[in-house]
Amino acid sequence: MVGGIEGRIEVWSRAIFMIQDFPYTGVGMGLYEDIADLMYPFFLHGQSIVTHTHNLFLQVAVDLRLPGVIAWLATLLIVVNLSLRVYLFGRRTNDGFGWESGIGAGLFCSQLALIIHGLTDAVTWGIVRPAHIVWFIWGLAIAMWVWLNQTIRICS
Repeated sequence: MVGGIEGRIEVWSRAIFMIQDFPYTGVGMGLYEDIADLMYPFFLHGQSIVTHTHNLFLQVAVDLRLPGVIAWLATLLIVVNLSLRVYLFGRRTNDGFGWESGIGAGLFCSQLALIIHGLTDAVTWGIVRPAHIVWFIWGLAIAMWVWLNQTIRICS
């Protein structure tokens, strides 16, 4: 259990060390705990206690390094943009709040929640149960935008 700001700073510092020491390959998905215990022992936590970086953005960088984190952040930004566009399309076409704007608002707010939650934890990444939910929501946002674009072309 990582508690308090001191614990988080120690965990985050180990992540930054890993990013510096594995600049091109990352450590690999799910290997933070093993590498941290082996190469960067914790002072405030026991061995095999800390299983991830407790920061989504650092965790992606540790696992996948620069190319992976750039691709992941680009995908995140694209999904945020498309979610906002779906919302605005629904507001513009339905003279108020229709089902498209409701889905767009939900998709957009889910991305804000992911970003805010990701600042202090990383349970939506890697080899954990809720990790697939993020990819499902991203796929839904992209599918909604594609569907709305095809609907606009058919009706025009």
